[in-house]
Amino acid sequence: MSEESFEYIYTPCDRENKTCEAVKHCVECNDYYCQSCTDSHKRFSPLIGHSLLDVGHGKQTGNQPTNSPEFPTERCSIHKGKIVDMFCEKHNTVGCYVCIAKDHKLCPESQIYSVPDMLDTLFKLSDIQQNRGLLKQTIASMTTLGDSADIRLEALNKAKKRALDQIAKFQRILETIFRNAADSSRQEVEKAYKKIENEILQNKRNVDDTIDALQNIGDKLNKATANRAQQFVCSKMSEKNIKEAKNEKLKQPTYDNTEMDISFHPNYKLKDYIQGLHGIGEVRAGEEKRCDLYKLKSSRDINIKISGDTNSCYSYGCCLTDHQLIVTDHNNKKVKRFGTQSLTIIDNCTLDSFPYEICCASNKDEVAVACKKHTRSKGNNLSNTQFNCLNGEAGVCCDGKDNIIVACRSSNSIVQFHENGKNVGVIVKQKEPISVYFHTSLNRIFVTIRDSDILRMYELE
Repeated sequence: MSEESFEYIYTPCDRENKTCEAVKHCVECNDYYCQSCTDSHKRFSPLIGHSLLDVGHGKQTGNQPTNSPEFPTERCSIHKGKIVDMFCEKHNTVGCYVCIAKDHKLCPESQIYSVPDMLDTLFKLSDIQQNRGLLKQTIASMTTLGDSADIRLEALNKAKKRALDQIAKFQRILETIFRNAADSSRQEVEKAYKKIENEILQNKRNVDDTIDALQNIGDKLNKATANRAQQFVCSKMSEKNIKEAKNEKLKQPTYDNTEMDISFHPNYKLKDYIQGLHGIGEVRAGEEKRCDLYKLKSSRDINIKISGDTNSCYSYGCCLTDHQLIVTDHNNKKVKRFGTQSLTIIDNCTLDSFPYEICCASNKDEVAVACKKHTRSKGNNLSNTQFNCLNGEAGVCCDGKDNIIVACRSSNSIVQFHENGKNVGVIVKQKEPISVYFHTSLNRIFVTIRDSDILRMYELE
């Protein structure tokens, strides 16, 4: 039989230059086998589960058959080894015959199909093309989601590093505090030591001086053997020195032993407190808290110019005490007080220097006014969060809710930041603001304006 008369050629035999007719096609191997090799194919354990199909199962393209029969090769992910060759039209899903029998037993039999048997009916090229497009879109969408996850992971790593840096920084602060406390205890030991050492050395010097005086007068007394007058004088002087020596002895402290006591008694309450701590601070984890931008509800201008002002007003700052608004007026050397409800002048105080910034003192009836160059105070636990995108000089205040309100003069705006440095947004545009103060209970901000008789109040929500 010639090779040309075979519809399917047995591929392995063909590679050995043998001409055999193929009778079976293996779905998994994607190859054709003659009858002899088909029988051998069934004997090997790894090949027993392979699907062997008659070569006539394939479709023809024109006058030539396809390379392999149109039969699914996908394996079931649940029932290993089973071919996904069944379709449930009701649920629009495919599965192996075990999946269909188990999960779709209530579905109408008229809607259960064998994929190879009903391929001509089920297969629609438009569906394939549509699904290819949907796959591309879904892959693009999931890629974007994956990129977003990468961005979040990068942000998470930065947050972790920032938290660890903050722990290390606070640890150094604590170490400095403990080192200073230990140094203070060492200084107390040195102070106690020096005090006792000086007393001992002074007593020793007194004893040495007394011994020298006694030895000196004794030598004189021994040398005056031929001079009775000298002997008499030296004898009387020796009596005086002996008496002084006895008095010096009485002054000297007596010790039962040679040990001196400088002891250190640890603060065990501090030790027990530290041991009881589970950390040196609170760790907060999770999604970043949402920070909403304040919305402008209304605004009102407050005229801070009063009778007696000889110059236009220029306020560098304001603050709030109990129901009172205190404002500096640099150009007129005054501090002015207004009611927070009526926003009318109550009284004023004339200073002997030009006032700049102002803040409430610990005593609620007092305020502190800076009358020279601007200064900053520094505490032990100040953080170093930087606020970017600010233009020009800025006045700053807090709202008591993790937000920082900043007056940006050159950008002519009042900007809201979160305490972590995130720019939340512009609350309101304001020409050349100098300072800003937040009234926490009324949700109001008071803004002083450069070279202006007006202090502007914004009510927020």
